[in-house]
Amino acid sequence: MYFPFRGFDQNRIWSAIVALAGDFQAWSGMLAFAGHEIRRWEPKKLRMHIYTLPATIASTARRTVVHVKNTVRWAKTIVAGLNRLRDLQPERPWTRKSWLGANPRKIEAKEG
Repeated sequence: MYFPFRGFDQNRIWSAIVALAGDFQAWSGMLAFAGHEIRRWEPKKLRMHIYTLPATIASTARRTVVHVKNTVRWAKTIVAGLNRLRDLQPERPWTRKSWLGANPRKIEAKEG
């Protein structure tokens, strides 16, 4: 096995980042696309169809909206998965700012 860097510490950090990316991919697939074939896709197919998705992000009125182009083959499934991930987060996590009355941003995914 070859590592990209010469130093031990740099390779250790690189290995941790690669492991974190794998965990992110596995958990997002299990949580967002439970019961769908996307969950079992290989990393290359995920990268080609989901991670490079044509979309725009807009922030307005304390909300962040992700507009996914509806010409994409998996648009409805991906929007449903993003909304499922959004619904998993607590409605209002306790932080000093939220205790003082500031509203956290909501992330919303829409087709269009």
